[in-house]
Amino acid sequence: MPKGAENIDWFFDDCGSATAEVTRKNISRSFRSPLQLCICAIKEFLIRAVRVLTRVRKGERIVRQTRGSLPLCRLLDTYARLKGIGRKAMASGQPVTCQIRYTLNLAQLDAFETYARTWMSLIEQYGGVHHGYFIPRANPDEVGPSFPGLGYDSPTDVAIAIFTFPDEECYRLYRNEVATDPECITAAALVRESGCFTRYERLFLQLVTRA
Repeated sequence: MPKGAENIDWFFDDCGSATAEVTRKNISRSFRSPLQLCICAIKEFLIRAVRVLTRVRKGERIVRQTRGSLPLCRLLDTYARLKGIGRKAMASGQPVTCQIRYTLNLAQLDAFETYARTWMSLIEQYGGVHHGYFIPRANPDEVGPSFPGLGYDSPTDVAIAIFTFPDEECYRLYRNEVATDPECITAAALVRESGCFTRYERLFLQLVTRA
């Protein structure tokens, strides 16, 4: 047995006690829908499982985490929600949608596309939905703005990315954990080395409901 494998039982041994801890407090957090919460929790569970097994294979000793952060407990919370507990809280949940606008170095567009593909993968690995990166293309021929005098063509060195997390808890979890992900570190190094974008700005959005 690899060194540290004897300590992996903590990842699964809280099932019974966690069931008792699915209290009103645990289930009162707001989520957009049970399905989105379940998907987020399952992805988090799988990510942590892969990381634990990777560390065990490398011979690292695993330190027990606090029960509140265990993906299994979140899955149990999800089950309780699906059984009808906390329906009002779920109905009031709000997703976190973020738009990022980049000013590109067009001489390094290939590097930016590599960076974009990395982040599309990372967002979805950590429980989000990435709606894509969008880079400039030529305008359609002979089609101007719909409101002449009000509308103008944007600069052609701009790229847009949009992604969504089910709620602020999932978004914060992603922000806390992605910073130490090797793919994130590699992507940051690519930006520093290539200068594929010179600045970016972010904007958090909410959906306009249909009538």
